[in-house]
Amino acid sequence: MYTCQQGGHPQQPCSPDRSGGLAGTDDMTRTVLSALLLATVLGSSAAHAASFTVTASVGGAPAGVTLDNLNWLATGGAGGTNGGLTVSFVPDAGVVTGARSGRYAAPVFSNLNGAAFGDTYNGANQSRYLTSGRDGGSTAGAEAALTFASYQTYLGLLWGSVDSYNTLSFYDGHTLLGRVTGSQASLVAPNGDQGPGGTYYVNIVSDTAFNKVVATSSSYAFEFDNIAYDQAPAVPEATTLVLLGAGLLGLAHRTRRGRR
Repeated sequence: MYTCQQGGHPQQPCSPDRSGGLAGTDDMTRTVLSALLLATVLGSSAAHAASFTVTASVGGAPAGVTLDNLNWLATGGAGGTNGGLTVSFVPDAGVVTGARSGRYAAPVFSNLNGAAFGDTYNGANQSRYLTSGRDGGSTAGAEAALTFASYQTYLGLLWGSVDSYNTLSFYDGHTLLGRVTGSQASLVAPNGDQGPGGTYYVNIVSDTAFNKVVATSSSYAFEFDNIAYDQAPAVPEATTLVLLGAGLLGLAHRTRRGRR
């Protein structure tokens, strides 16, 4: 790049600019250009692999989050929408009650950890809950999906009879951010225990905002209920930052011309 001396002196020959391309710019312009560069970097790194903090206990969801016992859903695979949450299924996932041998078993409450959701008893869940079915064979593609109208960074759920082959996949739109398996959600090696020792309330915090979570299981089954979620803080999108920076750059240019 070359810079040329202008102003109150005769036009001088251009000479190489060895300062990185910012010679002749004032402080405001350099600041705006730096902001534009930062926005570009932010935009290029907007979608990346998420890191999850997973805790499992017989406790429940933390205070200050949205709680949903999912009892507004009808049994079967129709799904539905309630507020900012849409639940959908691919067969043979769906909403069930009770237990079906070899297919699903109700999560179990302990230490009244369902009380905040209206389940004020211990023992097997007596209300409706979700099962992922089996993703394989004649039911390949079976899944239970939670889609949020706004971005979240926290998800909690009562995870029943935890198995290592149970999987939660977190998405930003169609972009996979990462997965949490039953092996991460159990205090002991998961073995599908259908009693109190096999159900945990699992709290998952993501360092990357997500708007969809998909529950799958390569064998029967992944059962859960009483979800909780928390919205991500609002962050300006990179495109917004670019537009703002471009406007400031134009303002800086006009200001410099006005000084001459």
